[in-house]
Amino acid sequence: MNLEIPPPPGNDPTPAQALTAAFGGYGTHDLIELFRRMRPGDDVDEERAVEEAHSRGEASHLEILAALQSRESLEVYEAIESLCRHDSAGEKVLGLMILREFGPPRRRPLFDQTWSLLESMLEDETDVDVLYWVLACLRATYSPRVIDTLGRFSTHPDDDIRRGIAFGIAGCGSEDPRVVEIQLRLAQDPDLQVRGHALYDFVNEIQADTPEIREVLTRLLEDPDPGIRLDAKAALRVRDYR
Repeated sequence: MNLEIPPPPGNDPTPAQALTAAFGGYGTHDLIELFRRMRPGDDVDEERAVEEAHSRGEASHLEILAALQSRESLEVYEAIESLCRHDSAGEKVLGLMILREFGPPRRRPLFDQTWSLLESMLEDETDVDVLYWVLACLRATYSPRVIDTLGRFSTHPDDDIRRGIAFGIAGCGSEDPRVVEIQLRLAQDPDLQVRGHALYDFVNEIQADTPEIREVLTRLLEDPDPGIRLDAKAALRVRDYR
């Protein structure tokens, strides 16, 4: 397919108007094909990719993605679902990348059938990249409904899976006892980034103060990493000031 890459959106009063003006003539499947073609590899810095696209007078992959996500139509959802049910892991990830932010924040999932789609994908999916993106879509709902599922994957052997859980689970209920328990465990994870993401929540998101929390934070004052030690100290200080 030989699709012309459009110019970036202009400076219209609202992002929605700019997206409509720039991409209104492109069908859903055309935009998906453009996103597939333009998406940089995993080792490419996204900000640089956007800058390079704009320097050529072209829209970036992120603007194509935003145009898809802003349409909020059943047609777009059905196209996403078709990708998510594809045999190829790469096509599944493509669909999940679009789905993660499909619709406005705090109103996701836009269509109720998204729940069954994501839950069915978790049942027998073995590809770690696909699993990561399914869990990312669940986290993006900000719903307490997903806490038990995220907790189930918080002990997954893959570091990236656990990092994703530690990074985003507080958005689904920072004061939920299940979230506190999961983040306490992840704050003691062997992976430094997992520990860091979980500990961040005890400084900034999680308000709970219990003897168990203080015991874990006190142990982390002896962590091998200086950043973890500083964050553990900050988390204890926050609780002392309350």
